[in-house]
Amino acid sequence: MPLPESADAHEESTVPTDITKQIEILTNVLSYGVLTQEKAEKLGIGMTTSNDRNPLRDVVSLNYIAAKKGVNKSLTNPANGGLTIALERPTRREGRQETMPRTRSELVQELTARVQHTLLVVMPVKHNTRGDASLTVETKDGKQQSGAVMLSDPPTGCMETRASNSICPQNFAFILAPEYLREHVPPNIARQVVFVSSKPQVLRYLGTNDVELECPCYQEELECRIGEGPFENGMLTHMLRCPTLNDINS
Repeated sequence: MPLPESADAHEESTVPTDITKQIEILTNVLSYGVLTQEKAEKLGIGMTTSNDRNPLRDVVSLNYIAAKKGVNKSLTNPANGGLTIALERPTRREGRQETMPRTRSELVQELTARVQHTLLVVMPVKHNTRGDASLTVETKDGKQQSGAVMLSDPPTGCMETRASNSICPQNFAFILAPEYLREHVPPNIARQVVFVSSKPQVLRYLGTNDVELECPCYQEELECRIGEGPFENGMLTHMLRCPTLNDINS
């Protein structure tokens, strides 16, 4: 005779598949760090990151935010903004075609889901003797070492750069995540996450179309921290997107 299902088990079973996947990816990032494509595939971890279309599979793309004025660019720049990339890049395997919604309302619904399925890794900048950023990275053979991330003084307050190996989690200050995830994140993980509310924001989709979406307030959270405390020398960020229900069901 089967045992009665516990309340906890029932609650866990009702968590939507996409949220379960999002928590899984969050846990993986906090455990393994921000991985290169090569390392992620080796471990069987799938996610959409800001270097999905980068031909170099052994690097991690980053945004260096040097000043408050660069925060918006780091998120919304059509070429390399974290939220913009989250809109345009499907989580599917290479070679599979993306099926887009047919109406404007369906498009907005799907793009909103994409920005709501993002996680933003935030790291303080620690300069080495050459003025570049120093991060603890993991090499292909699993060894941890200090790695340099090239920096300059960007006139716009933000620039794209890269780490040459997977980035270890001890570099993280915290991970930003949408507020709705709070009730699903285990307490031992939640203390490493800053949950943010959402508000309407206009983003550029496919380089030409402006769409207003309900976006996590990453910009406000970064702007109130940059230049202060551990971020007095700026910050490095890396955006990830987890699968939406549409991604999972397609």
